[in-house]
Amino acid sequence: MSKVKPEIVGIIAEYNPFHNGHLYQLQQVKERFPGAKIVVAMSGNFLQRGEPATFDKWTRATQALANGADVVLELPVADALQPADRFAFGGVRALAAFGAEVLAFGAEHATYDFMAYARLTQNLTGNFKKYDQAYAASWQEAIAQK
Repeated sequence: MSKVKPEIVGIIAEYNPFHNGHLYQLQQVKERFPGAKIVVAMSGNFLQRGEPATFDKWTRATQALANGADVVLELPVADALQPADRFAFGGVRALAAFGAEVLAFGAEHATYDFMAYARLTQNLTGNFKKYDQAYAASWQEAIAQK
């Protein structure tokens, strides 16, 4: 159990669509930070890289609120339509402006060492403006060269 007693916990999400993993995450945040408000920074009707959402933003926000979120903020479209790192940066900025003190996130690999990955990539440089290669592929290429 964390010793931090935040008033606001932030989550950056798309909820496209809202599923049991999202529900589990909200339940875990409620359990680990009792009394804290959960604020979700969520993409609108268009998602990362411009893909349209399966369900409209109102439906996805309603599902989040019905399952434990206290507030759902819409990410500005200029942030929501970006690759993952810029999408996340926009979400962090929105949540910080709203007063979130802690960020919660989910992962499909529970044993993954995120701090080791962050240390590995914090000063990563590479050509991320290749128009013939996906951003994620450019990122992996830069990591392989490190």
